[in-house]
Amino acid sequence: MKTKVLIIGFGNIAQRHYKNLKKILPQSEFSVLSKSRKIFNKKLRFLNNLEEAKIFRPNVTIICSPANTHIQYAKIFSEINSNIFIEKPVAINSNQLKDFLHTVKKKKITILTGYNLRFENSLNLFKKIINSKKIGQILSVRSDVGQYLPSWRKSSYTKSVSANKHLGGGVINELSHDVDILFMLFNKIKPIYGFKQKVSDLIIDVEDSAYAIFEAYHSNKKFYIFLNMDFYRHDSTRKCTVIGSKGTIIWDGISNQIKIYMMNKKTRLISFNKNKNNSYLNEMKYFINNIRKKNTLYNKFKQNLEVVKVLDNMKKKNYK
Repeated sequence: MKTKVLIIGFGNIAQRHYKNLKKILPQSEFSVLSKSRKIFNKKLRFLNNLEEAKIFRPNVTIICSPANTHIQYAKIFSEINSNIFIEKPVAINSNQLKDFLHTVKKKKITILTGYNLRFENSLNLFKKIINSKKIGQILSVRSDVGQYLPSWRKSSYTKSVSANKHLGGGVINELSHDVDILFMLFNKIKPIYGFKQKVSDLIIDVEDSAYAIFEAYHSNKKFYIFLNMDFYRHDSTRKCTVIGSKGTIIWDGISNQIKIYMMNKKTRLISFNKNKNNSYLNEMKYFINNIRKKNTLYNKFKQNLEVVKVLDNMKKKNYK
């Protein structure tokens, strides 16, 4: 049976997924539901409305619309047994996601969230080295992520999802990758304090920075994770630093490198291919392979609830 793929939204990330899926499923039929009808491919079919999308009856639905619509579309297309891929963040609050989890649990569909960094080879090696206890007992962790919003959303940052509250924007939602990474790397992390603010002169109605402290355990010993996120720094940054009793290890997601500093030893640098598309392609291959194997991935998808709960807490003015 030929796969019928529906893509909802057609911004940069949706176009990336389309290109990758064309490589993985070259014989598939594609349709797009989007207000923006970019001249991307003359053979690509653009649908006029939601009813046309339902009539299309997709086997696979790729949801890349604004964050505030993710669950709405996921519910509609899971009801017709389409396999669902949802770009991050899955939902704009945990109550919304809890309700959807009850719906999708009954379905035998494959469902995955677009946290592509989980498929980055450098980050997976970083986790392996941490778990090997090479750097000893974890003493503290620092995670920093940020980029100047106008240089990221180049066309018109003020109209982008990132800049608008009603579309589910803000630094907390848009940089939620880095909360998900913490759940990937460490077990049973718990948010204990944080706050958000707007301090720059960016023309946005959302927070441009957020800070959080998490409590976690390694070998039954407590340590703390400090997370900083912002939209205003000019040195694009995505780093996680783990300081241990025997050494320090740093993952740099921009340069795609790992640095290892061991006591009385020469610094070791491990570099990876900087092709940004690799993790997106690996992610989509994983999704399609699990559809073919009829693996629902429900238990993995359910882990999003813990991430969204943290995002909920971070969106409060202050919490502790």
